[in-house]
Amino acid sequence: MTVRDALSALSSLAPTHLAMEQDNVGLLVGDPSAKIDRILVSLDVTMAVLEEAFAKKAQLVVSHHPMPRYPLNKITPETLDGKKVFYAITHGISVISMHTNLDSAEGGVNDVLAAKLGLCNIGEFPNNSPGIGRIGYTEKPMALAEFVKRTALALGTDQIRFVDGGKKVHRVAIGSGNCSDLWQDALQQECDTFVSADFKYGQLSSAVEQGLNIVDGGHFPTENLICPTIQDTLAKALPEAEVLLSETHKDCIQFYRDVK
Repeated sequence: MTVRDALSALSSLAPTHLAMEQDNVGLLVGDPSAKIDRILVSLDVTMAVLEEAFAKKAQLVVSHHPMPRYPLNKITPETLDGKKVFYAITHGISVISMHTNLDSAEGGVNDVLAAKLGLCNIGEFPNNSPGIGRIGYTEKPMALAEFVKRTALALGTDQIRFVDGGKKVHRVAIGSGNCSDLWQDALQQECDTFVSADFKYGQLSSAVEQGLNIVDGGHFPTENLICPTIQDTLAKALPEAEVLLSETHKDCIQFYRDVK
């Protein structure tokens, strides 16, 4: 098996033409003809993930967030992305990233998030970023506190931020990761609740005044849930390869709790 075989399997899940303009997706580091028999899947490509891949003898890392995200003027250890690319090349590790194409794809990040939240009648979320996000419904109108608890359990986190717009939760817009700028689109689509991440205070304050519930599930929790789907896709397409989920990559955001 080769890197090209893995790329072909991933393209069937999230075709690159679905990516937003200037997004960096596909094979970003490595030789498509390179032989592989072990793959490591991670949300991000950190130095720890690359070192984990080398330690586990994985020749390919597959991520959601691109690495590098932007063009590099040089590949040296003097910059963080340069250091990562240099390490990957010198240690025989290829990198494939699927970013906004996986956000938009049917069965991709947003569909998995919608399913995790127990939403039904899921459809498109018309907004300024075509294909990004979904709109769905809870099985019946429910209290915001109940929906927040459901979200925390679904995402495996107790670090949910939310604001109460004064409405029951029923018609829900979602946007995995940093889709906070789409909160006004959720209003225009007559949603009572918007689930995303990385909201600013001004956005939250304005949403409350306009009657929109906001549930901030965190960037990592709302996107990391796609990794098992990537793992499953590769395992089915490449049965001779061992496909592993990263054990070192965790949410970098921590919360201080010991306040009396």
